[in-house]
Amino acid sequence: MKSIAGLKQIGLCNAGTLATAPVNALALGYRGNTPLKITPFKNQTDYLDRSLRNKTNFNVSGESFQGTMEMLSKMFGWINLNADIQIITNKQNASANSEDVFKFTGNNKLGIGFEYLINDDKRSLTPTFEGALEYDTAKTLIDAADSETAVDLGFATREGINKAYYHYPFMLTFQAPKTTDLFTKSDILSRELKLSIEGAKDGYNKLVAHYLKAELSITALEASISKVVEMLNKGITSSILWKEQNGADPSIYDAFDFNEGVLNQTEEITIDDEQRIIMVKFAGKIPIYETEFLFGDGNGGVVDDNAGATGGTLKIGY
Repeated sequence: MKSIAGLKQIGLCNAGTLATAPVNALALGYRGNTPLKITPFKNQTDYLDRSLRNKTNFNVSGESFQGTMEMLSKMFGWINLNADIQIITNKQNASANSEDVFKFTGNNKLGIGFEYLINDDKRSLTPTFEGALEYDTAKTLIDAADSETAVDLGFATREGINKAYYHYPFMLTFQAPKTTDLFTKSDILSRELKLSIEGAKDGYNKLVAHYLKAELSITALEASISKVVEMLNKGITSSILWKEQNGADPSIYDAFDFNEGVLNQTEEITIDDEQRIIMVKFAGKIPIYETEFLFGDGNGGVVDDNAGATGGTLKIGY
């Protein structure tokens, strides 16, 4: 019988809670293609090029367009094996509960990394869940998938879609130092903020997160000599504030507040027959736990939002 493609739901909750009462449950919801890949890991090869079994690697990676500050803060909390993960496939036949259910819990938890992105095209969060298990342990987990019962994580839709969690790019502020806009908004050609996790893999190919890598850039058409000199005269490092508006109300936003000394600045100027532009970049790595989320009124969210579903502020390097 032919198998049916597709993943119905990719959900997470706090480690140790999936089997009892899931805590802080979250789904990728609106997302891009997110394959579950199961492959050999560190197999040895003999003199006749025959592969010898070792471990089996599980990898799940895909882009979610529900990258709220709540999702971002939970990803920070779930790094270093602090999440249970449940992956449910589409039904394999017309029968009830014909989905396959993969549960990564206990000693079978996966490492977590992610990339958070804001640019002119989109706002998204791309997590990567990965880890290797001994061959027989992996075989047991896979064999159980067609008999496991999915845990109801409490989402209104099967995929965990929540249209209120989707936000399109809406630049509100890009300041360096804080209170000083780098460019007039109408002169900005492109911009990008990227946050990603850096670390090292353990013996089971699970990421141990050490640093948050930050890369910011803004390219402007305002490239007069006086403006270029203004950029060159800035200190090599400064405080930075980036804000994205969430919807029609400018008091509801996602903000990224970088302390002075966290990111360093570089400049690139291009003058040719087609364009005259300046790109200002900021980059650096920050110890992973030198971060703090602030939610609620005055920090980007509504009064009763203590989780970041409506908005919030990430302070980095304080």
